[in-house]
This record gives sequence, C-alpha cells and structure tokens, in this order.
Amino acid sequence: MKKRIKKYLLLEQLPSLRQLILDVFEEMGEKMGVKFEPFIISPSIASAGNLHKVLGENNFEFVIFNLDFPFATYTDFKCPKDFLIYLDLKYPIPKKLVIIPHTTVFQILQLSNLVSIDGFMDALDCNAETLRLAVQQLTDYSIFYSRTVIQLITKYIYNEDILGQQDYLILNELSKGTPLNKIPKKLFISRTTIQRRRTKMKEFFKVEGLPDSELVKRAQQERFV
Repeated sequence: MKKRIKKYLLLEQLPSLRQLILDVFEEMGEKMGVKFEPFIISPSIASAGNLHKVLGENNFEFVIFNLDFPFATYTDFKCPKDFLIYLDLKYPIPKKLVIIPHTTVFQILQLSNLVSIDGFMDALDCNAETLRLAVQQLTDYSIFYSRTVIQLITKYIYNEDILGQQDYLILNELSKGTPLNKIPKKLFISRTTIQRRRTKMKEFFKVEGLPDSELVKRAQQERFV
C-alpha cells in the first residue's frame, strides 16, 4: 500500500542541524506509516526558488525554520518576522516550528504576540529525542515547547507580577544601546514611567546604584532579553 505523503518546508542554514531534522522526519515517517517529503531552502541550494511560489504550490504540513536563517539573502523576506506574518496570514494551516539559537523570555513574548506559533525549540535542545517528540506532538495537533523554552516561560510566569511588558520593552531597547532619552519616543512611554520601571528592575536584578549596562548584563545572563 502506498504511503500517504506529508510535505514539510525546511529553512535551516546549519548543515548538521538540517541533516538531523531530515533524519528524524524520515524515521518518524516510518514509525507513523507516512512519507515525510522535505522541501529544503538553504544557503547551499541556490535553486530553491521563490518562497512565495513554493508555499503556493505545495500543501505543507509543517514549516520548520531557524530564526537566524538569512532570509534577506536567500528569500523574498527581509527578516524572520516578515516571513512569520506572511505565513500566518496566507497559510495558517501548516504547523510552525521555530528553532531559536539563543532563546530569551523577550523573544518568546515578542513572537507569541506577533503570530500563532505551534512550536518553540531552543537550538541547544535540538537533538534527535527532542525532535521526535516535537514531530509527534505537532502531528497530534498539540503544541510543543522544548525544555529550555518551558523553563523560560516558567520564569516569565513566576516573575510576571514584577516584570511586565513595559519592562521587557525597556530592557530590549537598553540592550540595543538606545540612549535613555530616546526610549520614551520609541516606546510611547513617559520618561517618568521609564525611570520608575528602571529603578524597580535594578532592584529586582540586584544592581542598584550600578550603570544600565550592568542591568542589561544581568538580564541577558538570566535570558530575560
């Protein structure tokens, strides 16, 4: 009996990780009695074609991509966010699994608020066992979060009463080197509120009296931003 074909789109620039994903999908296909057929877009495949066309001509069950994939160089999209928004609006059916090289609480919040994502995986969690679990859960119409992502979501929930959305936005701007006097205009938050939130965050991260660079350093060490 001919196996049912399930297509998936893979955008991954790291050869080792790309091969791991291909191997796991082939293995899981055998286990589930289907044939997972990949369409790969990678820096080494110049004939990958126009991504809009690829999405329009194929009914993909999954879209798996690395958040660090050089979209601007190898696709019609300027950045991963543009691709996610387009995918969410035009092709909401495929399960989206995003692999993040260095996951932070802010990244999870930012992406979750932007579009509907079915799976988050930190790149360091990306091994055969975790990928098998991801494929199985996503196939069963569930969601999937890898171990590190779950830890960060738990950290966010545990500290939600202390660190709010404004705090993450302020921390993100500080981490990018945005001058403090420019942040109110960028975030539409008053200077007074920013000063008050910054003081509270320094208390939370135990860097009172130290420069903002120490606040950012501590927040990055704990993977809040």
